[in-house]
Amino acid sequence: IIDNEHYGETGQQQTHTAMGVDLAAVAAACGFPRVQNITAAEDLPALRHSLHESDELLLAVIKVALTYDPFVLPPRDGAYLKNRLRRVLAADREF
Repeated sequence: IIDNEHYGETGQQQTHTAMGVDLAAVAAACGFPRVQNITAAEDLPALRHSLHESDELLLAVIKVALTYDPFVLPPRDGAYLKNRLRRVLAADREF
């Protein structure tokens, strides 16, 4: 889980994790055998090692800084969406 503690699509309101919910603790309580909280870039090599050392389920919560990127809304034009889907489906048949 990559968590900036905000809902980007709806105006950057704080999420529950910004108010104290610990998703790693929730996962552990739900039976995840391995959980990790990553709060600094220096912790990423340890996460990488954890991913490869075991076949057990692992939930990692990676905290990232909030950034204010330009909003990009998905297209809503029905004809465009239909044609895009057709192109993708046709491309699958070529392989």
